[in-house]
Amino acid sequence: MCSLRWPACALIVLGAVCLQAQSAFAQVGNRPERPDRGLYKNRPTGSGDLLDVNGSAGIGWDNNLLLTVPGISDPRVPAEAGLIGLFTGGASFTRTRERSNFNASTASAARYYPGQGIDRISGYNASVGGAMSPSDRTGFWANQLVSYEPFTFSSIFPQTYAPVFEPGGVPPAEAVAPSLDQAALAQQYLSYQTNAGLYRRMSQRTTFSAGYHFLQGDSAYVHDKFTNQGAYAGFRYSATRNLGFRAGYGYQQGSYLAGTSPIRTHNIDAGVDYNRALSFSRRTTFSFSTGTSAMTDGFTTHYQVVGGARLNHEMGRTWNASLSYDRSFQFVQSLLQPVFYDSANAGVGGLINRRLRADIGARASIGSVGLGDHTADNGFDTYEGFASLSFALSRFAELGANYTIYRYRFGSSVVLPIGVAHDVERQSVGVHVSVWAPLYNRVRSGNATR
Repeated sequence: MCSLRWPACALIVLGAVCLQAQSAFAQVGNRPERPDRGLYKNRPTGSGDLLDVNGSAGIGWDNNLLLTVPGISDPRVPAEAGLIGLFTGGASFTRTRERSNFNASTASAARYYPGQGIDRISGYNASVGGAMSPSDRTGFWANQLVSYEPFTFSSIFPQTYAPVFEPGGVPPAEAVAPSLDQAALAQQYLSYQTNAGLYRRMSQRTTFSAGYHFLQGDSAYVHDKFTNQGAYAGFRYSATRNLGFRAGYGYQQGSYLAGTSPIRTHNIDAGVDYNRALSFSRRTTFSFSTGTSAMTDGFTTHYQVVGGARLNHEMGRTWNASLSYDRSFQFVQSLLQPVFYDSANAGVGGLINRRLRADIGARASIGSVGLGDHTADNGFDTYEGFASLSFALSRFAELGANYTIYRYRFGSSVVLPIGVAHDVERQSVGVHVSVWAPLYNRVRSGNATR
């Protein structure tokens, strides 16, 4: 286990001012009937077309500059602290109609290291996607994402492919600027990801859902490709207005290197969705699921109990608090084998007033790498915390301050890419100015032709 324990991370985070909005792992999206009331980047709601651009520039301090320098893996080399330059930029086009929406966007981020052996690291993301509901009973969606960014271990934190049973569950397609706080190497990789799904309301109480994803990208070890694909199908039964039951089956396959057997997983999922409006709250949502997962490499098969629980509580008109737990497996592009983990995530954020926004959160993941001998030193633990404070100067500009703390440790038996240390701790703090501008905005009237 790492020397920086989970309670210590939480205390540090709660007392700090940190991370920009791109660190969205603990933030919760607003429902359509509960729009964002903040002044900055307040986009119009309803049907219409919007083309906008955004960017930010700032300065920060990092206590471990050597983390992103290739070849620095000797733990005897002391970490070097120093100043960094922070830059992000992006553009987005969104078309929204009563029964459909479309988005195409790009986002990028860069860190500059003045006077260091490496001058900068950078990352780029782009996406295109949309959703359509031909009728009140049927809907489908699809998106394509492309990224070119440094290798990280961020996918150790849960990245689930959850079933979609209603329009509000469709995942957003807009590209997000890469988070460079977790960069393990300056080396970049190219990856492509395709996601698609549909849902069909078969009766007043029963809904069917199915989905598919495909991901392929460069390997961190040799000139080869990492591939992960999977599919899911299941049903949801609404017993009451607030209570629903779901059951389904999922399949995933991951291939790390050419000539090696792919690893396959079979997952039986069963769960409960519970939504209850309490007298003292706007809305509280709770859901949990449980099941069994079988993972095989063609020689041995391992069975694990998997599941998760999520609690979201809306406070007032603008605040959200969330808490989640996941126990599952993950195919990680920066490793040579899948991981099995237990993960927790907590966060709270909202508007202090229309100009001032605050967010704090933390997450942790603990588990093991591979399907082999569990007596070997193949465990890992990773922790991250953030907090941020931003002040809107106008609808088009804001000032912000952010802080992050990140720690990971891999056992000595885990094979990592060349130049990546097994035990790393990193902290950074920064201030920035962000700008946003709508270049084209056309709002459609309620009786406009679809």
